Amino acid sequence: MPVTVPRREYDPWLARQSQPFRSKHPIVIPDPGTYGGFEADFRAAVDGSDPDAPAKVAHSLKGVAGNLGMHELYQSLLQLEMACKNHEPQLEKKLQQVTDKLATVMTGLKRLGPRI
Repeated sequence: MPVTVPRREYDPWLARQSQPFRSKHPIVIPDPGTYGGFEADFRAAVDGSDPDAPAKVAHSLKGVAGNLGMHELYQSLLQLEMACKNHEPQLEKKLQQVTDKLATVMTGLKRLGPRI
């Protein structure tokens, strides 16, 4: 089940604004278990027959990270996606950077769960 967090609590940029942000709708953060299998999904895409699949897998999670203000994860995913599209040989290093940042995000999301 997704975790719901009021928008003002997750976006530091909004918290710094002079006018308080008011929203009738909370931001829904995906269940931490949803993206825990990213590495396996990415590796399966690399081993698959569709040469565009790895970039698509990275792009999907990049969109979630960008929408939720997870800037470091977003940047790592952007680099991984570009490396896939450009057929760069350093995919393993870039994938490790993503999985490290994703693990940090997942740990934080799991901590939020009981509070909401």
